[in-house]
Amino acid sequence: MGQSAQKSGTSPQGSLSRRVQSETMTIIGSDTVRILQREPATFYVQEIIYHKCLLRETVSSTHQTILQHPALPRLIPSSFVGDSVILEMLVSKYTHHIPEYRQAKMYKELGIDFATSSINRWMHDTIEQFYPLYFCQMNKVMESSVLHIDETTIPINDKPGKTRKGYIWSVVDGSRNNHGLFFLLPRRISFAKRLSIYSCTDIKGAVLTDDCKSYHQLKYFPHVAHLACWAHARRKFYEIKDNFKEECAYILRLIGALYLVEEGLKAREASADEVLTERKSRSVPLLAELRTYLLTKQKHCTPKSGLGGCHLVHFKSMGKPDPLHNRRN
Repeated sequence: MGQSAQKSGTSPQGSLSRRVQSETMTIIGSDTVRILQREPATFYVQEIIYHKCLLRETVSSTHQTILQHPALPRLIPSSFVGDSVILEMLVSKYTHHIPEYRQAKMYKELGIDFATSSINRWMHDTIEQFYPLYFCQMNKVMESSVLHIDETTIPINDKPGKTRKGYIWSVVDGSRNNHGLFFLLPRRISFAKRLSIYSCTDIKGAVLTDDCKSYHQLKYFPHVAHLACWAHARRKFYEIKDNFKEECAYILRLIGALYLVEEGLKAREASADEVLTERKSRSVPLLAELRTYLLTKQKHCTPKSGLGGCHLVHFKSMGKPDPLHNRRN
């Protein structure tokens, strides 16, 4: 439990009872009961007085010197709300997921009438001051030789009474020296172009994604090895396994064998050299067998059939530069 202030003890009878007790009784002991209580949130107006001072030695001079202490640093210097109020709003939204309109209702119950638009503006003005940290984190992640990128949809309400579908991307450092991740929200320009604009260095190394069309632009990055995700590719075959039982069972078994190789490497915390050696000796033959099987089956199915569509997904990933031989992986 967090820290809490402790108030002095009180007796249930009050001051009158204590006076009577002192006249007729002698206290020989006491039992203390501790009960956690809460006081409602309180607000106060802080007044900061900046005195203007006249330098005495210039009083009789024609050029008098007047001095005043500079304004103390604040998150939003022009706003009447203090840092503690703004920080509470940020924590409420991004830690406890309380939207601005609901926060406005909560403040109104406490006697403070904040407009939802004002809360939103204060949050934006404060968050903009964190952009240097954001770009620092982005550049650190982009220096990695292995990036994992995935997208998800979010509702964007940028027009009154209308919501449109938007996308947000997470870019994760997939190297052993993981530096975390950052989120990217492209606005009316392509994902790859936004990534190129934001990145202070050229994107280099392996980039692992699913088959979303936005990632197809990565082929124009000369130093990028665009890799496909096995989990997404496997899902395609799993979804049609009831219609192509024999073919999908064989393919899923080979993919499962690839997974076993990776699980073993992860379990024993293999070094980079051990990973490369074992992938060459065990994974490459499995991939070659899978590719041969797919090429054979491709002759007997149309591109728009379930099995034919899965073949295309696999060939897109297997036709790219081999991640097993990437010197920086």
